[in-house]
Amino acid sequence: MVVSTYDPCLLITTTTTEAFAVVGMQTDDTLMLASNEFSQKEDSELAKANFRAKPKTMLTPNELIIFNRGVLSMEEDSIVLRQKRQGDKLKQVDAKESIYRQDYMEQRARGAYIATVCQPEASFDLSIAAQHQDPTPDDVTALNRRIK
Repeated sequence: MVVSTYDPCLLITTTTTEAFAVVGMQTDDTLMLASNEFSQKEDSELAKANFRAKPKTMLTPNELIIFNRGVLSMEEDSIVLRQKRQGDKLKQVDAKESIYRQDYMEQRARGAYIATVCQPEASFDLSIAAQHQDPTPDDVTALNRRIK
């Protein structure tokens, strides 16, 4: 395996004689797309080295994977990444409330966090929202459209 030139925690097999794998490493998690051959070889090498590792979890239509505070699931022919419970806290802002400016700041920050992790198409709208230091009701309407 070789290290990616873009990310030192991303490794990939490079020869056709090796079993295939792409491995992404985090501080305390590893996400791997691998052939059965590679997975078995990895298990064997870990056992030989007497190295303990977390048991593997395989993503299936019936089995979710929690990775890097996100939830990976398999839906039909797609793999979906969503934030673990963070979206439950996201709510629209009521511009008629006296504390709507505080609510606006909280919700734009929460939305930006979700966007950077698993919904990059929302990043532009949330970047615009972050520039409003004293949001108007129109700014609230624009943020609510993105939240919805």
